Amino acid sequence: MIGMSILVIVAAATTSAVFVSRMLAESSIYQNTSFTVAQGYVEQIKSIEYVLLTNALDNYESHKGTVGGWDVLSSDAYQTNSIAEKVMLDTRSIDSSESGVASETEFETRAPLYIGAWVERNVLIDIRNPGENNQHELLMPMRFKVEMTNLSDTTENVDALEITLLYSYQTNIRGDKHWYDGELRFVRCNAPTF
Repeated sequence: MIGMSILVIVAAATTSAVFVSRMLAESSIYQNTSFTVAQGYVEQIKSIEYVLLTNALDNYESHKGTVGGWDVLSSDAYQTNSIAEKVMLDTRSIDSSESGVASETEFETRAPLYIGAWVERNVLIDIRNPGENNQHELLMPMRFKVEMTNLSDTTENVDALEITLLYSYQTNIRGDKHWYDGELRFVRCNAPTF
């Protein structure tokens, strides 16, 4: 009887440890994936010509009241919004469909970010049942917003922008959904390239 009780206690502790370990692993996958996707957008923003960044910032300053009132932009919203085109940063991402069906082409698609406005994307985490006709994607909803501050100093002839990429990602661990926030910040200078 005592041996059976000890076995039950050890089995319960082991099972609990396995579930906690799995939850931590899943949480880590969501966190690392969201950071990697956000870092990819940062690298794309770094490669945008400086004049295009300052033009978008100037347009944002002119339309700040309008842009600040936008809700999360859907993927179609920018196509019909003339102000959105003015504050847009032309970035790309791998196509992850909202329908849960894997993209057969897996080509990059236009996925712009906006200064001062949130945009929502679905990020592919994993494909379940690969190789079968009924494969399903595990998608993670993410939101992105770019904020910019002009750090230019005319007395020193320094042209610089502080750029912050705010992002949020939603985890879905055992049916429990939570949103988490993160941000990446960098300074972009107008240095001549040869």
